Order: sequence, then structure tokens, then C-alpha cells
Amino acid sequence: MGIQLQGRISKCIITEFPIERSFVDGVDAIEYYIKLNGSTQFISLSTDALEWHKTSSFFRNNKNKLAGILLNKKWPKDKRALRLEHLKEIINEYNFPRTPSEKSDLLFMDLYKRQKEDGQIINLLEHEVVSLLWKKLYFNSLREFNFYINYLIYQGQIKGSFNPTTDGYNYLKSYNITIQGIKYAIKLQEQGELSQNCFVAMSFSDYTQDIRKGIKNSLVKTGFSPIFIDEQIIDSDQTINDRIIAELKRCKFCIADFTEHKNGVYFESGFALG
Repeated sequence: MGIQLQGRISKCIITEFPIERSFVDGVDAIEYYIKLNGSTQFISLSTDALEWHKTSSFFRNNKNKLAGILLNKKWPKDKRALRLEHLKEIINEYNFPRTPSEKSDLLFMDLYKRQKEDGQIINLLEHEVVSLLWKKLYFNSLREFNFYINYLIYQGQIKGSFNPTTDGYNYLKSYNITIQGIKYAIKLQEQGELSQNCFVAMSFSDYTQDIRKGIKNSLVKTGFSPIFIDEQIIDSDQTINDRIIAELKRCKFCIADFTEHKNGVYFESGFALG
């Protein structure tokens, strides 16, 4: 693993969390471990990473995104020492919330999923908000995080109370989801990126029943709800194509099985891809 570093770094270069232990692998890498959400994460960076905060505007501008990737356990599992060009590849491949709507929806759904029953008051620890939550949700700062919290309050989706921090900021101490917020969460969960639905496009012949069963079981085991158009009740004033398009819009993704080369599968998968 290399020689243990003595006093060179005490915090993670990306998250600024305390490190467990650190090593230098010859002259090519800085390696260390940090605790994240109860598990240990191994980090390996090129030795020039010690100067990135001074020398690289890319690193300074994307540090919060890299921290979010780590906190969401999406960090690359290979053991190579990552250089700036590797971090740029990671950033380019990852889908971050970019618009105000995407940012507020991601924040709202994180808060919503914490409740075990409607109307529950959720208490947050100062350390969790100030050091962890805003980074996990890809905000640039606690100030930006608070801006979106206040927006959710203004929209009537949550009610919240704040406490001051020792640094002069406020942090969200407790909150609860309002009835309006619950309705909005249901709407979000039934559409697009935040949906847990998966549209399955395939032939429904007897020959493909084992394939159908395998796809359905796999989706259920991984927490998704499979949508098969032949299991849906079609309203009398709705064509099947209208219903297919409506269901595809409600789904996070589509699985297409081209066994038997049915025209409908090409139509459904093409619409999903578009």
C-alpha cells in the first residue's frame, strides 16, 4: 500500500471529512480512507491533488459535485490514482441536477422520503445539514441549500424551523411535509426521472412468458414497478397508443425485448429513446 503519510493531510481533499488513515504509494499517489454513511471509502489521487485547490479552477468549480458523487456512493471502484482528467471524465458521465426545478425537486424528495408517516416532524442534526446534506444533494454551499429550503417553504410544500450555527449561518433544525407537499411528491413519483416505474416493451406471446416473468421479477427485486401495457385498463375514450405514450412519460426508463420483432416494441422503445 505504501508508506504512511505523517501530518501531510488530515482531511479528505474532496469532501473535507476527516480521514481514517493515509498512505503515499511511491511518488505517484496519495491514498486514504474516509467514513461515509457508515461505510469506509478508499480514495486514491495523484500526488498533485494536494495543490488542486490552488492550481485548478475545474477542481474548485466542481468540488461539490465530486463530493456528491462520493456521498451517493457512485465513486469509481478501480484502484488507480485519479488525475484531473479522470475526474473530468467522471463529471461528464454523471447526471447532475442543473435547473432550479431539478434542484428543488431533488431536495424535496430527499426530505419527503425521510418521513415514516404523513405529518411527521423530522428533526435534523446540525452536523448532518451543515457538513453532509447540502453536499450530498450537489449544492454549491449551505447558503444555496438554505435558498432552496426557503423556496420549498414559500411553495407550501414543507414547514420548517431554523437554528443558527456557530459560523453565523442558519440550518434546518426540523420540518414536516404539508398536505400540498404530499400531493406534489405523489405527482413527482409518477413521472419521469423520480419515478419508480419501468415501462416494459415486448411481445406478449406465449413464447415470451418466461422472459416476461424474468424481467418482472428482476424489476420488483430492485425496487421498481414494471408497467406492461396489456395489464393496464384502457379508458373507452383513449386509444392504446395514447395510453402507451402516457405510461412511458410516467416511467423512469424503458426495457425493450425485441424477441419476435414486434412493431409495437420498436414504436415504444423509439418514443422512450426520443
